[in-house]
Parts: sequence; C-alpha cells; structure tokens
Amino acid sequence: MVSKFFSGLAQNKSKKTNPPSDPPDPSTPPAKTIIGPGALLEQRYRLDAEIGRGGMGIVYRAHDLKLDRDVAVKVLNPDEADSSARANLRREAEATAKLNHPNIVSVYYTGSVDTGAPQPAPFIVMELVHGTSLDELHRLTFAQIIDLARQICDALDHAHTQGLVHRDLKPSNILVEKHGYRYIGKLFDFGLARPRDLGELPVDPSVAGTVYYLAPEVISGQPADIGADLYAL
Repeated sequence: MVSKFFSGLAQNKSKKTNPPSDPPDPSTPPAKTIIGPGALLEQRYRLDAEIGRGGMGIVYRAHDLKLDRDVAVKVLNPDEADSSARANLRREAEATAKLNHPNIVSVYYTGSVDTGAPQPAPFIVMELVHGTSLDELHRLTFAQIIDLARQICDALDHAHTQGLVHRDLKPSNILVEKHGYRYIGKLFDFGLARPRDLGELPVDPSVAGTVYYLAPEVISGQPADIGADLYAL
C-alpha cells in the first residue's frame, strides 16, 4: 500500500504544469541599441560598415531593408553632441529636403535611436555616394577640374534658387564618384545653411564656417550671402 501511495503521488506531481508566465509589462522600456556595424535602426536601417568619422558623429554604409537599397547613415554621438550639433543635423535634413539636384546628396529620412544615453542619438539617412571627398582626390586634369567646378556651380545655383546659402563650402563637403572617365561631384553637409533672404537670418554673433574658405565680409561680422558661397568656391 505504501509503495502504491508514493507511486501515485509521483504521478500526480508529474501531471502538474508550470504556472503561465506573466505577460510582458508594457511600461518596460525598449532595449537599448548599441551603435555600430550590425545595429538595426527602427527595424529598417542596418548599419554595415563605418565609412567616415567626425568630431560629433559617424557615417555608416547601411542597407534599407524596406526598399532594398544601400544608403549612408550619419549618427551623432549622444555623449558628445551638444544642442548646437543636434540643431545642425536637423537643419541639414530640413534644408536638403527642399533640394532636388543630381549634384547634391539627397536626404531620405531623419530619426533618433535610444542608446541608453540621457538623450537619444539623432541620425539622418542619405544617398550613398561611392567615392571620396574632393580634398582626398589628386592628380585631376585641368578639364576635370573645370567640369567639377561647373557641377558645383550648378548645385549652388539650385540651392540659392531655393533660398539657401550653404555657408560651409569646402573640398571635404564635396563627394566625388567616378563614372567612366568622368568625375561626378555632389555637394553635402548643409548643417550651417541659412535662408538666402538676409531679413530671415537669425541674429548670430558667431562666425560659422571654415576659416580658409570664409569671405572677408563674413570674417568682419557680416552675414553670409550668395557671394560668400562663390568666394569659397
């Protein structure tokens, strides 16, 4: 009898099932994203490789999983990017969204990602240019130089027509890719762009831009206009 009792007790224990697990708490914050190759931003943009780095952020070659195309993603470092850098990135996205020109890098999307820092890391998704910056390109022929200059003039004319002054034109803000025997230049980084109409320019006592390409009137405190862009060119 005793053996049967313990045998039946063991069978009853084996029939017991574990209590159902509690449903996930909707108040639980989402997992933090570690920025780097392999990261997935907004379940759409997969970062594949780092292709550029600056003082405030990193540019990655990435892949848009929804549209199945390669793109470039610029992500600001949330620990180093101050309010000015965030404003510049937002301004770059807003300014470039107004432009549609073959010699200007297109911006497709802007967003932010939670990395665990006090503030989310903002990012913009851009056209991927398979080339290098103009300041890293050497041994151009005279004809190639003139051709690139004409392309950038066309890009500036388009931006000026749309009411924007670039304010930071320099070789490192021009990407160049080779198509056969021809180089195609693409202007980018409109983070310092301002409205062309001087009446719309905000009061800003600081001098923005790169010193080697600043027009004399800008250095003396005057606001940058179309002439400042042409001087830099």
